[in-house]
Amino acid sequence: RSALKVAQKNIIRLNLHKRNNLVCAHLLTGLRPEQRFDCIVSNPPYIAESEYAGLSKEVKSEPEAALKAGEDGTTLIAELLENAPRLLNRGGWLLIEHSPWQKEKLAELVKKNCRLSAPEFIKDYHGRHRLLVIARMDT
Repeated sequence: RSALKVAQKNIIRLNLHKRNNLVCAHLLTGLRPEQRFDCIVSNPPYIAESEYAGLSKEVKSEPEAALKAGEDGTTLIAELLENAPRLLNRGGWLLIEHSPWQKEKLAELVKKNCRLSAPEFIKDYHGRHRLLVIARMDT
């Protein structure tokens, strides 16, 4: 919820409050079907169990629940990919931060959902794939 407070302050500061709606939900569950979005942005936990021990002390200062996401780190992202199409407007975008090592697995997960476009992966400043971008394509 503290991240939403920061986002809300930025939206007001940038005078974007008339066209933005922030919502706090666990992997989009609990949202009503009539709630529709043009864009959903998520930075979910995506650290694999095996990677956790090797994280820096600074990163480990975050709660484990904010970092770890199952054996390969894609458990929660898979749930987002399942839930997002029912809440996105047609052509709406889903953007998800992920680990660079998950690109191939995420591409497979997206291909299994016929309601989503082909995945696009955006690289960070270090040249690593870090952002999954997809759109809802069905009617």
